[in-house]
Amino acid sequence: MSDHLPVHRSSPEKATLRRTSSLWLWGAATIMVVAAGWGILARRHAVERLVTARKAEVVANVDVVRPVDAGDAPLTLPGRIEAWDTAPIYPRVDGYIRRWLVDIGDHVRAGQVLAEIDTPELDQQIAQSRAEAVTANADANLARTTADRWTAILRKDAVSRQEVDEKVSDAVAKRAAADAKSAAVRRLEATKGFALLRAPFDGAITTRAAQTGALVVAGTTATTPIFTVADDHRVRIHVRVPQTMVDRMGATTHAHLTLPEFPGRVFDATVARRAGAVDPGAGTTLIELQTDNPEHRMRPGGYAQVTFDVAAAPGTVRIPSTALVLGQDGTRVAVVDSDRHVRWRTVMIGRDLGAIVEVTHGLSGTDEVIDAPPDVLDDGDAVRIVDTIRSSGQRPSRS
Repeated sequence: MSDHLPVHRSSPEKATLRRTSSLWLWGAATIMVVAAGWGILARRHAVERLVTARKAEVVANVDVVRPVDAGDAPLTLPGRIEAWDTAPIYPRVDGYIRRWLVDIGDHVRAGQVLAEIDTPELDQQIAQSRAEAVTANADANLARTTADRWTAILRKDAVSRQEVDEKVSDAVAKRAAADAKSAAVRRLEATKGFALLRAPFDGAITTRAAQTGALVVAGTTATTPIFTVADDHRVRIHVRVPQTMVDRMGATTHAHLTLPEFPGRVFDATVARRAGAVDPGAGTTLIELQTDNPEHRMRPGGYAQVTFDVAAAPGTVRIPSTALVLGQDGTRVAVVDSDRHVRWRTVMIGRDLGAIVEVTHGLSGTDEVIDAPPDVLDDGDAVRIVDTIRSSGQRPSRS
């Protein structure tokens, strides 16, 4: 019987065995990770290929619109009619209305008396001032006579030069005081003239606040005017025009006015001037038109529809407002290219005409714009054109 003794490995052999086992484990783990990653990547690519295939299979049906040239498009805006001249009449003296001679709607001439004001206090001031002026003139005359006498006595050396000079100076001072009193009288008399309220120019009475016996006080424009006179033989029409349209309106630009109280009647006007600034709140510039008003049909303060004959900017086209998409990227439209793929474009809007808008930049008359584009359309997506709509919103007739 032979004895089997256990084999004892040396330490180097044990270390080599452990390293070999570790390498096998790391290798197996690496292979598993690579295999898992490869599987995930392969599935992702498969999903992307599936999505691409599905998108290729699902093609959106769209209606397109062909932009049309804006041409000489009229611009219609609201306007406010103003009188050629307007003057509120305020009292310049304190007193009571004795009587008023005109009422609203009356036509008056320049200088015509509109009302009379009783001024009892002013009348007393005038009487007092006149009496003071008489006294001052008497004192001045006496002082002048006294100075002349003393001057004559001086020739006989009966008085001194100093005394004569004092008398002459006193006469000059009293004459100046008398002149001041006379000026005060004239001032009060001129003020008394304002007791008659007169029309500053030919026109019509548009407001009246005068009542017989009412107290009136000379004040500022913060008070209510007794009358308002408006000269409407010629009128001004103020219109606020969008900033993009201002430069197309010169001094010879004509406009047509329509009034709601005269349907069907058209009044002509001409651009007279325009403000040199843009209102930062509204983005508009104030334009003033002028026209004659011989029949007084256009009433100051009234509303008018103003239509300008202006040419659209070169390259301006019209499309339905439903073709616009507003977002963080600005105002955009979806255009179908020659390969029937979607291309998003940023455009600049001119006038908003309601159902139709004018595009001043970003489109041409040859583009095919998608009307009411779906939200899911991305740049490059394929589409199928179902129908073509004109910019007016009408479909072309089919034979």
